[in-house]
Order: sequence, then structure tokens, then C-alpha cells
Amino acid sequence: MTRQPFRIASSLSTRHSPFARWSLGKLLHLARTAAGMSAKEAAQRTYFTASHLLAIEAGEISVHPKNMGDLCDAYKIQGGLRSLALRLAAESRRSEWWQQYGVVPAWHALSVSMENAACRIRLYTSALVPDLLQTHEYALAVCHLQPGLTSTEIQQHLTVRMRRQELLQRPAPLALDVVVDEAVLHRQIAGPDAHHRQLLHLRDATQREATTIRVIPFSAGAHRPLAHAGFAIFDFAPADTTWSAPTTVYREDLAGATYLHQPADVELHGTLWRELGTHALDPHASAALITALATSSEPPPATTSITDGSTPSIAISPAPPAPLPPRPA
Repeated sequence: MTRQPFRIASSLSTRHSPFARWSLGKLLHLARTAAGMSAKEAAQRTYFTASHLLAIEAGEISVHPKNMGDLCDAYKIQGGLRSLALRLAAESRRSEWWQQYGVVPAWHALSVSMENAACRIRLYTSALVPDLLQTHEYALAVCHLQPGLTSTEIQQHLTVRMRRQELLQRPAPLALDVVVDEAVLHRQIAGPDAHHRQLLHLRDATQREATTIRVIPFSAGAHRPLAHAGFAIFDFAPADTTWSAPTTVYREDLAGATYLHQPADVELHGTLWRELGTHALDPHASAALITALATSSEPPPATTSITDGSTPSIAISPAPPAPLPPRPA
């Protein structure tokens, strides 16, 4: 289990790519153990100390590309895997776009970085609409729930959150598979009008080819995943024919976040995910429920009075919204 505490683990944590650094650490740990070496033995064959090597493997610090060759030689990393290790070493020294705002805490930075690298995210929540599906108004209200933020910091958080959603609109969009408890759809975060617009936004999201939203209705009753906090499972496409970043589970708590990548932990959450699917409505029925809730939450239409000074007022209401188009096959 790799745990990111709320505090910043190192100065590099907020300046360089967390995912590249983390991926390189996992690759080097695998290579060292495959070579049958302890960290102490590896240190004797390189210019690094044992503690330095362990910090690299934990993703806490990066490796300068000029020193990467020594580690590849010591671990006998060859061919495409060596090229990948050198590339990750270079990428781990670069900054990502969101780091310029300086508001993403270290414990959350890795998950934001993972979003950009993942090919699919499976996400379950029973509390709030997921970050990637929030409207501007909803996200602003959620940002205000965080204590101690200045107005400038709130706007920076909001900017980062909205830009993260561009992953769903790129030419090869992120595959997002979301399961939400029906309570999420009823909970008003920013007032009735904003709530209505958030439901419309979710309705529109169900029409995206790469986005799937399923709802666990109240009628499902009690189920095992309900007793657990929300979580996200990140899947990554192979970066090399012989290696890919491990599927990783992300869970938040009051102290920060936990990142789980050991097979037993991933399988446990995979089982929970499959159980969620047995209780959730299918995507079409979920879209219908979201649409019905959006319709029922619509504020009363405003009326416009037309008078010519002698005739009675005539109230004109806006036309009803167009029906929801069918979801693409």
C-alpha cells in the first residue's frame, strides 16, 4: 500500500509530474526485485544510497536522466524497457499544467496526474457528483466547503477542476464509468436552480460515447458497497510491450488519500465494483431516472405579461424542452 499523507512528502511532489515519478518507481522496484537485489545491494552497485533508492521506488523523488543509465545497468534493464525507463525519468522532471496554480495538495496530486495518463476510470460515489462531472456552480459550492481557503484559492481550485474535465472532450476521450447512489442526485449543493442545471448536465453526460453513468436506486435497499466510502479504480494502457503501470485504487479520507496497487487490494475493489453493477440500473434506465429528476426539479417557468394599455394581461410561458435524443449505440 502506498499512502500519500496530507503533508508534502518532498519539495519535488508539487513541482514535477507525480505519475511519471510514481510509474518509474514501480518499474524500478520490479526490476530490482527481479534482479534478486535488496536496496542495500543495489546501492553498492550504483551511486545511490539505499534510502535514496527506496524513496525513488516510492515515487517520493525523481531520478535525473543522466543517472538513470546507472540504475538500468545495475538492474540489467535492456531494450524497450530501458527506453521507457529513460523516458519516464525525463518526464518525471517536468511540470504538469495544473501545478502552476499551486492549490492541489500533495495527497491529491497523484490522482490528478493519473487522470491524464489513465485509459479508463471506474468511480463509485454515494456523496457528491464526481469532480469530472460537476457544473461550474456545483464545483464552486463544493470548493466553498473546504475551510480556510481565500477567494483567490477558491477560484484557482475551480479553474483546475473545470480544466480537468477537458479529458472527457479530447479527440480520444477518457473512458469514464461512474456508479452513483441515487442520494447524490437528490442532494442540493448550490440551491434548487443550480441543482436542476447539474442534473441536466448529468443527463447530457449520459449521451457521451465514452462516459457511462449508472445509478443505484433507493429501491435497491442495503448493499455491501454502501458500507464503504467511495473509490476510484485507474486503469492504464501498456506503456511498453513488457510493462504497464499497475491498476490502482484511489480512496480519500480525512487524513488525505490512499493508493492501492497490490493485486489483492485491486481484486477486492474489483469485486466491490462488480457488486455495484448488480444493484445499479443499466445506463439507459439510469439516464431515464436522471432525466425524470431533472424534469421534476425544473423551477416554475417565468411569465411575461403583454399589455397594450386596454387589454388584459396575457401570460406567455416558455416552450417545453426538447425530448432527450437516443444514446448512441
